Amino acid sequence: MINREINDPSVSYVLFLAVFKSWIQVRLIDIRSICSICLP
Repeated sequence: MINREINDPSVSYVLFLAVFKSWIQVRLIDIRSICSICLP
């Protein structure tokens, strides 16, 4: 049961999605800080 969950491609996809969403949040924070510096 556990091995099947680990080998399930949907599990790795969910992990990838979680990492990707956290990376997007960091990128959005960087973009906001850059815009706040460039824009008055």
